[in-house]
Amino acid sequence: MRNISKSHCWANIWLTLCSDTLQDFLSQRLTEMKEEADILSINQFQTAPAIVQSQDEAKVVTMMSVVRDLVQRLTNVKMRHLFMIHASPRYIDRVTELLQQKLRQAEAVGEKQHLMVQKRQQSLEEQAALEPKLDLLVQRTKELRKLASYLFWCMCGLKV
Repeated sequence: MRNISKSHCWANIWLTLCSDTLQDFLSQRLTEMKEEADILSINQFQTAPAIVQSQDEAKVVTMMSVVRDLVQRLTNVKMRHLFMIHASPRYIDRVTELLQQKLRQAEAVGEKQHLMVQKRQQSLEEQAALEPKLDLLVQRTKELRKLASYLFWCMCGLKV
């Protein structure tokens, strides 16, 4: 694990140094282009390679944007995982175990979902079987109420 973190750490340090240096250079160059040129910067600019002299402000801004985009792409989570996979077989084993665990959890959820579908179907079937019995009970209850009302009035001596 120590070798993994060291190699990953060195890769991050190298990437950070390179990107920071390049971004600082481009930022400084952009500042020089925007400011009034003094004699020293004009002299340094004249001794710079032709490719540096031929860049205008818009191109430097574009370069800075490209550098930021590349740094973001190289330091995102997916790339960090790829660096770790490249650096360590043990990391691959851990990721494999984690993925297998997630797969088992997904299978368990799938089984529970299937069980819930079965229970729902059983409940619907039971409801369909009980509805006629419920209708019969409602009908008999109405009949019993009528009979109870009739008996009550008969016991009271009133004719219905």
